[in-house]
Amino acid sequence: MDKTKPCALISVYDKRQIVDFARLLSGRGVQLLSTAGSADHLRRYGLDVIEVSSYTGFSEMMDGRVKTLHPFVHAGLLAPERDRETLLGHGIVFIDWLIVNFYPFTQTIERADCSWQQGIENIDVGGPAMMRAAAKNHERVTVVVDPDDYRELASILQSGGGKIPRVRRRALAAKAFAVVSAYDAAVSNWLADDEEEGHAPPAILHWSLSRRRRLRYGENPHQSAALYTADPSAQLDHFKQLQGKPLSYNNVADADLARRCAAEFQRPTCVIVKHAMPCAVASADDLVTACQNAFSADPDSAYGGVVAVNRPLCSALAKRLIAQRFTEVLLAPQLEPEAAEILRTKKNLRVVAGVQPTAVYHTRSVAGGFLLQTAYGNVAPDCRVVTQRQVESALMQSLLFAWRVVCFVRSNGIVLARGECTAGIGGGQTNRLTATRLAVEQARSKKGEGTLIMASDAFLPFRDSVDWAHQAGVQAIIQPGGSIRDDEAIQAADEHGMAMVFTGVRGFSHQ
Repeated sequence: MDKTKPCALISVYDKRQIVDFARLLSGRGVQLLSTAGSADHLRRYGLDVIEVSSYTGFSEMMDGRVKTLHPFVHAGLLAPERDRETLLGHGIVFIDWLIVNFYPFTQTIERADCSWQQGIENIDVGGPAMMRAAAKNHERVTVVVDPDDYRELASILQSGGGKIPRVRRRALAAKAFAVVSAYDAAVSNWLADDEEEGHAPPAILHWSLSRRRRLRYGENPHQSAALYTADPSAQLDHFKQLQGKPLSYNNVADADLARRCAAEFQRPTCVIVKHAMPCAVASADDLVTACQNAFSADPDSAYGGVVAVNRPLCSALAKRLIAQRFTEVLLAPQLEPEAAEILRTKKNLRVVAGVQPTAVYHTRSVAGGFLLQTAYGNVAPDCRVVTQRQVESALMQSLLFAWRVVCFVRSNGIVLARGECTAGIGGGQTNRLTATRLAVEQARSKKGEGTLIMASDAFLPFRDSVDWAHQAGVQAIIQPGGSIRDDEAIQAADEHGMAMVFTGVRGFSHQ
């Protein structure tokens, strides 16, 4: 190697745009040093590359496990300018650029077919070590860990005299340490996660967040906000905004709730959320009917709400949706091309596409820390009819529909439904009777066909809620059971000729 020329060490798994960037460096007199895989890739495009093993005199071994862990590499990255003579005396070249990214560890372990050994083999050791060394020595070394930075750096090189400003090198170093931190956190959490213990919270939780987008504002316009993800390499494909004004904090929170709720249903379903609460939910044989029923269930609350569906959005539904009253955000797994064109006529409608990812944990902040719990998931209730009146198949289907909805209503939560469409929702109350009254008042204000049923997210501590439900025309109730007064609630249901089903699980939601 020519000790008088600047040097760039390239070792990348993600090879997007690396050829163009390497060619730019080479054209500016930078000699290219690379590990075997990256070297082969660059040579295919006609670039002159020196392999690390040729430079160090030590061949890669153990299927590439050991290749850059060598004093020639780390001294070349760590040495400050004042040690130039010492370095050259040992035959070591200054490395001025480090362009590096890791094996796809997080993507590998998220695969359903990923074995334990595959996960272990995708833990990168040499890459993080080099990244730390270069970032520490950013006064001299430019460390590049993200292919999305190539274009900006190329522009600086072409217009700024060929040197990356110190402030930019420092920013790149900070990004490198953040990437290493997140990578180490992912490995640590994976090793600590014990599936046999039901994903029990680890003793030490490493949580490194990467800002994915700035939000329009927070809960109120005077508050700033941003959306962060735990994986800095994620492209956030599950949350892609296709049109409309930027999302706000409330938009994202309501959209997440709406989509998680919609994902719980197997049949075509529409969920409308307003102010962190479902205000209407409906399932049907087709998505158009489900949406029509949901909007009819509570048209006043649906105004300015967030609408989520669990099927691809077709043109027929798109036409109906833009004819409805004002909708803030629309979410769907995907949009048919014609549907997307129709929705573009509503420029202010925020349209988001993507599939809800599966969450292992849910968190919320408290003063000075975070609360963490395993995700609720679609818990199958162990239904047991506890009254004299039994429950036929169609009625049980309606009860289970309401049960899935009430698990997303802020506690204390009550849901009234007819068939598979909500008729009244009372949530966020400090006592269950008030929640029941609110749901009953909503149901009484609307006409509807079908048997009226009720779901409660926790046991009914007194018979008063049963009596109120009976007066409203409720024919069946689904609730967890488990109160010391269960017999009182069952007796009230028997007196009124109502059916009652215990699920054996609770559905509290304290968002």
